[in-house]
Amino acid sequence: MTDGAVRWTVPLAAAKPLAADDKRVYVADGEMLHALSAADGKVAWRVVAGRPMTAPPLAHAGWVLLAAAGDLIAIRAEDGAVVWRKTLGPIEFPPSLDGDLLAVSLVDGRVIALALEDGSERWTRNLHSSPGEPFVVGDRVYVGTQDKTFYVLYASSGRVEDHRAIGSQVRGRVAVDDERVYMAGLDNMLRAVRRRGGALLWQKSLVYRPAAGPELIGEMVLVPGYVETPLPVFAVATGAQAGALGFDGSLVALPAFTSLEDGRFAVIGITGGLENKWTISLRTPPLVHPIAAQPLTVLPGEQVPLPQPPRW
Repeated sequence: MTDGAVRWTVPLAAAKPLAADDKRVYVADGEMLHALSAADGKVAWRVVAGRPMTAPPLAHAGWVLLAAAGDLIAIRAEDGAVVWRKTLGPIEFPPSLDGDLLAVSLVDGRVIALALEDGSERWTRNLHSSPGEPFVVGDRVYVGTQDKTFYVLYASSGRVEDHRAIGSQVRGRVAVDDERVYMAGLDNMLRAVRRRGGALLWQKSLVYRPAAGPELIGEMVLVPGYVETPLPVFAVATGAQAGALGFDGSLVALPAFTSLEDGRFAVIGITGGLENKWTISLRTPPLVHPIAAQPLTVLPGEQVPLPQPPRW
């Protein structure tokens, strides 16, 4: 993170996007999941899924969740022990985990909630259209479907609290803060809806196709995309553009967002092109528009009265 020097290299073919936690990196390669030490790249353990993996692995809170054909496999991250395996049906997206509740989208139109400890079923909700990547947080599950409908489900029962047509399929999973839910659509739109009630608060057009769901950066939100032009950054409250995030070339992989030790926001991106040259870079860009040049008489800032000279 400090200078980009290579610490280690392991020859593996990653069939799905990587997952990671504080100690390990998880690589899905065919029917094998490799857990590599984040410190030196050494193999910590391997698990044979027995079937082709159909979704990226999820690593969270000491667990690794793996979708292999129609099975969902729960693995203990510390030692690679398979705690349970459950046949559910075809899975295309990683599940979502909050506390002891695991939400899984199935291609056949169902969303299933499982208990993390043993895989027992809490509830099933049939949405009658293939759901996308779910997101469970607090007491709600948020998910869009192929028939261009967005659902809010109660996490305790799966009962539908709200659903509404949004004019597009949702790309990736949504992002959520205390007040709003943000979603990127395949119609090149970023939408913000009220977390309670689902009313549309604002929507903004994008000049590119979203490559993943929105990313929250403090009081700002952006949508990753594989474009040469800078990615616009929007204020969460109003949707007004609050700046842009640029790289020297086209992004060829989804950027990673992080914070440095001094608290600054940072993003890591990989760029490349037809010349088969690839560059990885870490940037801490300003995400607000610079102040436009103005005459000295109208410079922004607080007005401070100057002391008056004494009268003689």
